[in-house]
Amino acid sequence: MKKNYAPLICLIVLLFTAYAGKANGDEQSKVNELIEVSTAYRFSDIHKSLTTIDEALAIAQKIDYKQGIARCYLKKGQYLSNAGVLKESGENLEKAAALFKSIDKRNEYAICLKELADYKRSTGDPEKAEELIKESTAIATELQDKQLLAECEIASGIIDMKTGEFADATAHLLSALRTAEAIKNDEIIMNSCRELGNINSLEENIPRSNEYFERALSISKKIGNKLGVADAYCNIASNYLTIGDLDNAAVNIAKSMELSRQLNYKPTLALDLLNMGYCLTYQNKYKEADKQLAEAERVFGELGDKHGQAEVLNAKGYLAAKTHNLDEAEKNYVASATAAKPIKANDQLKASYDGLAYIYEQKKDYEGAYHFQKLSQEISSQVFNTSNARAVTKLQLSYDFEKVKEQQRREQELKDKVTAADRTRERWFNYFLVVVGLMAAIIAALTYMAYRNSRRAKDLLFEKNILITKEKETAERLLSDIIPAEIETRIKASGITEIENFATVMFIDFDDFTSVEQQFSPIELMDELDLVFKGMDDVCKKFRLETLKTLSDGYLCIGGLANSRDCKPEDVVNAAIKIQLYMEDIRMRHMKEGKAFFQMRIGIHTGQISGGIVGVRTIAADIWGETVQAASGIEKMAAAGGIRISDATFQLVKNKFETIYTGQSKVASREMKVYEITNFKAEYSKLSVSETVTDLIIKLEN
Repeated sequence: MKKNYAPLICLIVLLFTAYAGKANGDEQSKVNELIEVSTAYRFSDIHKSLTTIDEALAIAQKIDYKQGIARCYLKKGQYLSNAGVLKESGENLEKAAALFKSIDKRNEYAICLKELADYKRSTGDPEKAEELIKESTAIATELQDKQLLAECEIASGIIDMKTGEFADATAHLLSALRTAEAIKNDEIIMNSCRELGNINSLEENIPRSNEYFERALSISKKIGNKLGVADAYCNIASNYLTIGDLDNAAVNIAKSMELSRQLNYKPTLALDLLNMGYCLTYQNKYKEADKQLAEAERVFGELGDKHGQAEVLNAKGYLAAKTHNLDEAEKNYVASATAAKPIKANDQLKASYDGLAYIYEQKKDYEGAYHFQKLSQEISSQVFNTSNARAVTKLQLSYDFEKVKEQQRREQELKDKVTAADRTRERWFNYFLVVVGLMAAIIAALTYMAYRNSRRAKDLLFEKNILITKEKETAERLLSDIIPAEIETRIKASGITEIENFATVMFIDFDDFTSVEQQFSPIELMDELDLVFKGMDDVCKKFRLETLKTLSDGYLCIGGLANSRDCKPEDVVNAAIKIQLYMEDIRMRHMKEGKAFFQMRIGIHTGQISGGIVGVRTIAADIWGETVQAASGIEKMAAAGGIRISDATFQLVKNKFETIYTGQSKVASREMKVYEITNFKAEYSKLSVSETVTDLIIKLEN
């Protein structure tokens, strides 16, 4: 008789399947536990995180646990990014994204896209980074994942900041901070504050920048995030370098560098080395600075961080310029500009152009210096401009006011609850009074009188509260109206100064003013000076010159400032010619009438200037420096009715005017070649302004 073994085989298969399922379940739990362990070490021991996640990945691959494999690739990509191994990080993130997409895990897929966007941005592909962030944000919005939305806002803010879109970056980061504070996520708050500090640092708002960095440092210490602590110390050190506090900068660099080396955290280590290179350069320790910058360049190269590489090249250019190695400095600045332009790193591109303008000026190639200074000013007008700074400040102030209003709303809700409780108590108290009144008329009457007095006091208090609330609202409206004035006051207090590296200065002075003024009565003198200065103002306006100030019998103006970029050196010389023709016409008219007249001496020089807003009670624009002194000194060499220019100006206008070399003289503590503009009274007598000199004189006299 043949035996039937089918039931026995089925039983064995079922038992094996159950055992295998239980075994797989145990293995999956182990994978998830190892992933959690690796996450716990991510900010304190990168090596431990990586070895743990590799162990989890091996188990997940063994049991073909696809979600676990994808999570391991994602975590490994994040840890490698922190360790500065960007290429391998990107490969793991791409594997994770592909797996999550295949098993339809949309939330994890969106997280991978966000991490890949950070990778693309770090390796110099901002367009791809923006594309990935948009897709990640769309999924996070659909899933209503507030944490991921906040992280996407931070990633978008960093991309905009790196390309110079500071207002958009600020809006993204403040949105992330608002969401993180609402969901109480310390890590996202810390990251938002760090990047907001970076934006304010780029805008040179150092006090506000340090507020954000100190908050990020405090939170990093609180949650045990050593990477965040290293970042905060590094950023604070950069701010101290900006304001020239080298001692505090060195202390914070040392703290950050110690943590970065301990954690093998290469992104921040590279920045620490760069900061130390600058610090040593400022201290004139050039050999030590060169070693630090060489190591920084090596680490940025390993990371593939193109923005960082451009920063190091600018630092090396500055070091070479400080040691008077102009050719080496020029080579580094050109290399930095070449690296910065494709990735739209406008901050580094501007620094490169400023450096090249300085190098060409030192080589006495004034046309080259003028060219690069204009390129730098174009970037400043697009990115580092007043409207951008105002937009960033306005967004931050709006965020601050929203927080104040939210606090007031919560306080009002609490007051309303207290008031409702008071009213409930009053209601029960009234019932009690009715019962007591029925029991004893006298006691009820006395109690009623006491209640009336109490109620009257409460009504008065309630009315006062209403008045206080109205006054508070009025004060808030007034505060909102004066925000621009408050910002202006802050600007006055901090003494903000702009540096104009290249301009043409014209200094005008009366010839023998003291003896000529005695030939006028006081009223005639005031009328004559009014006629002269108004005429000079009109000429300067038509040639797009910026009038800085009138100094008794002197007159100072400038061409080529940030708000007068269309004014060229030849325009300044043309204006000088027109002013002398104007004074000549006045002289001829006064001679016919037998009246006294003034004559002018004019000096012009082109070079670097310093300038900005000065004063607190009275604010005024001013310029200073060797260029202004040189223009004043050259003016004193001119004859009455004459125009003299420096060699620097001559090189820029020599093909446009007839000149005579008058020799080499000591001007502003250095020897300088001086030239005189000749034959202009005949050749330029018909120089085009909007009206003739005679018409202008008649107009001003009337």
